[in-house]
Amino acid sequence: MYEYKTALMLSIIGVAFQAFAWIFLMFFRWFWFARAYAYPGAYMGMMYFPAYGFYRFPFYTFFGSVALALGIAGVWLLSTGEREKATAGSVLLIAGSVLAFPMMFGFMVGSLLMLIGGIMGLIWEPGVNRA
Repeated sequence: MYEYKTALMLSIIGVAFQAFAWIFLMFFRWFWFARAYAYPGAYMGMMYFPAYGFYRFPFYTFFGSVALALGIAGVWLLSTGEREKATAGSVLLIAGSVLAFPMMFGFMVGSLLMLIGGIMGLIWEPGVNRA
């Protein structure tokens, strides 16, 4: 059918997108707070409170870290090429991508690639020759 390397490459690219998006999100959130407090009257339109996003910052930090940890562990287990470990890694990849979806994590592309790579890793059958 296909080799597990296809699922592995999709998953690695997805985790890379997740990591880049997490770094971007952390930088953007912190930069936005600094600007909101530096110029207090500039961002007050439409009932905006400068610390509004600050209350969600721990949420993004925690769930982003968990999604990245699940993705990295899933890629590591999928890279072994053993069926049992690949199945466990695929489940971790799917869990990490689903956990990251509510935050639009990985610019959505990272979550989708991890989900597709996890599904491909679950249906992988080693040693099957369909000639």
